[in-house]
Amino acid sequence: MKSTFKIALGGVMAAFCIVLMLLTAIVPIGSFALPCIAGLILLMVSYEVGISWAILIYAAVAIMSLLFVADKEAALLFTMFLGYYPILKEFLDKKIRNKALNCIVKFAVFNVCAVSGFFIGVYLLGIPKEGFEINGIYLPWLFLVIGEVAFFIYEICLSRIRVIYLTGFRDRIFHRIK
Repeated sequence: MKSTFKIALGGVMAAFCIVLMLLTAIVPIGSFALPCIAGLILLMVSYEVGISWAILIYAAVAIMSLLFVADKEAALLFTMFLGYYPILKEFLDKKIRNKALNCIVKFAVFNVCAVSGFFIGVYLLGIPKEGFEINGIYLPWLFLVIGEVAFFIYEICLSRIRVIYLTGFRDRIFHRIK
C-alpha cells in the first residue's frame, strides 16, 4: 500500500476522531459514547494501514484531546483506555490463544487503567472526590465493579463490530482504493 494513502487515511481518521472528541462538550451522553466511537475508528485504521499507524494516530488524538477538548473526563477516558484498547485487543487476541488467560489479561489492563485514571482525574485534573459519593457514601469500588460489567459488554461489542466491519463494510468502503 502506498505511503500517501496511509498518510491521507491517517490524517482524515485523526481529524474525524478529534471532531468526535470535540463533540463531547455538546452531546450529553457523548462523554462516554464518542470516545468509544473514536476508538472504533482506530480499530479500522489498524486493519487498513497497520497497528503502528493506528498507535501514531491514537497518540496524536490523545494529545490534542487533552489540550483542546473541553470535556476533560472524555479526553481522559479516551487517553487512558478507550483510544488504545481496540488496538490492544487485536494484538492480545492474536498473541494469547488461551481464552481464560486472554480474558484475565484484558481485565487486568482495564483495572490498572481504571484505577490509575481515577487517581489522575482526582489528583492531577482536579475532578472532585464528591463526584464519587452517593448520599455521603464514598463508592469508588462499586464504580469499579460497574465499570467491569461495562467493560465486559464493551468487549463483546468490539468483537461483534470487528466481525461486521471485516465481513460487510470493509469491502464497501475500501473496494476502489486497493
